[in-house]
Amino acid sequence: MSRRGSSDTSGVIHFFRRGNDRRMCETRLRQDGPGYELVVTDGAEERVETFVELAKLLAREHELLQAWRAQGWRDDGAPRRSQRDWGGP
Repeated sequence: MSRRGSSDTSGVIHFFRRGNDRRMCETRLRQDGPGYELVVTDGAEERVETFVELAKLLAREHELLQAWRAQGWRDDGAPRRSQRDWGGP
């Protein structure tokens, strides 16, 4: 059952900081069709990784966040919900 169009259209964004630098990781539904996106923003650069399966998206997100923490990046507050097309878990 698709939840697109439901009142809950938020994704999850993780914010990280190391010194004056910031990074962000957002999970959301693909905007142009079925599947999921992992949007990684590092300074002014943004890249989008696409996934068909939710489990693979979540595994990649976990891998990325763990790597950042190991490299000295620190969570900048609790994960926040974004107002995007996300009907995830």
